[in-house]
Amino acid sequence: MAILGYMTVLIYQRRQYALGHPWQPPPFQNAINISEAECAHQPNNNPPMTQSEGSRLEPPTGTFWFGFDLQWDRDSPDKLVERLGLRPAVFNTFINLNETDFERDIINWQAQLASFHGAVLEITLVPNDNRPDRAAPLDIKDIPDDTYYAVAMQMRYINSLYGTPVLLRFGHEMNGDWLIAFSQRPIEYLHAYRTLANYVHTLTNLTAMVWAPNIGSNYPWGGGTRAHDANFQLMDTNRDGTLTNADDPYLPYWPGPDYVDWIGLSLYQYDYDQETNQVAVLNDATTHFRTSFQGAVVSPTWGDVQDLYRRFAKVHNKPFMLAETGAAFVSPNATAQVKSLGSSTADNTRNMEAKRAWWRGIATMAQSDEFHNFKLAVWFEEKKFEQAAWQASLQVEKDYHITYDDFIKQEFLNDVKGQYKDLITWGGQYKWNCAGVVTRNETGSK
Repeated sequence: MAILGYMTVLIYQRRQYALGHPWQPPPFQNAINISEAECAHQPNNNPPMTQSEGSRLEPPTGTFWFGFDLQWDRDSPDKLVERLGLRPAVFNTFINLNETDFERDIINWQAQLASFHGAVLEITLVPNDNRPDRAAPLDIKDIPDDTYYAVAMQMRYINSLYGTPVLLRFGHEMNGDWLIAFSQRPIEYLHAYRTLANYVHTLTNLTAMVWAPNIGSNYPWGGGTRAHDANFQLMDTNRDGTLTNADDPYLPYWPGPDYVDWIGLSLYQYDYDQETNQVAVLNDATTHFRTSFQGAVVSPTWGDVQDLYRRFAKVHNKPFMLAETGAAFVSPNATAQVKSLGSSTADNTRNMEAKRAWWRGIATMAQSDEFHNFKLAVWFEEKKFEQAAWQASLQVEKDYHITYDDFIKQEFLNDVKGQYKDLITWGGQYKWNCAGVVTRNETGSK
């Protein structure tokens, strides 16, 4: 009994000591103190800048970032850097958000890995919950404000502890019809986006809010037939009583310049050879990009409703990114109606040429004075089954990779180390302060 009593006293004493000396994690190598006076939230969503740009986490004039979206269940920043021999400026991850949870542990892990390489973490935060035990699908209106506050606090935490800046792409492709929790529901989406943006902008300058619709050329996809509710009234921008491609695919979902730091766009190369159903090689990818940024047709009646770049990035002087982009080689498969081009060598050459045309188109647009707000492209470095471009009911395997195959990778490296070496900059070449200002780190390594 005496021993038990002695142990009880020791436990009590240690508990009292712990209460007075709470555990703190050791300082991370890139930790940033964001509690200094100069880190306080600035009016009008702009941190104090020593450069001409007006948005947080915007790279200096004349520089361009190239990043990668990863399949994190089989890939990592370390593995990609080992394959490529370069450290990307940005890594993207997709994080699910429901009423109470947003995968905090995964965010912490990924933020640390990005920090090791001096990279920004793009977090695509998706209101989505596929748990089989859900009684009903997630609805964005059911996510409470407290959860958005917790997300913002989590951003502040990784900004500070790991020194990892975040491009927070919330509710991406909201103008599409395929993300059921919030697709084509501008009223609910705008409330959620603005709520999260207010919390983020108040708590940290090292997280930037990204607004990133899908390319609107096929708007409204399958959403043209719907109830004439309040959301319909916002979406029917030409007031003709129907939803068609003549309606504005972007403006109903625009939160406003005070809530948005970066403009983003999802854009892929989906042109294909009708004889083989294989990805086409674009002779001039810049035409494709220009059309996508500015719209294919300026209607004499409805105006330039497809012009995303000018109306939002240029007019509001916001940095512009391709938040996810790429060109996919479709694996030959007779069942999937995809023909081989004659040999594995010919197939791989087409694979490389299609992707090279796409990344060269990105670089050409970034070099253009006309699109000087274009500051970042994030390559979709994944392989997955998706809907075929020529038949909606058909699933085909699409390979977007440019770092796995040595032949394709070497062509990419030849370009980024050759003709684009003065354009594209990499992880470790920048530093950021607690006010959200990005400057070139001349001592940084690739």
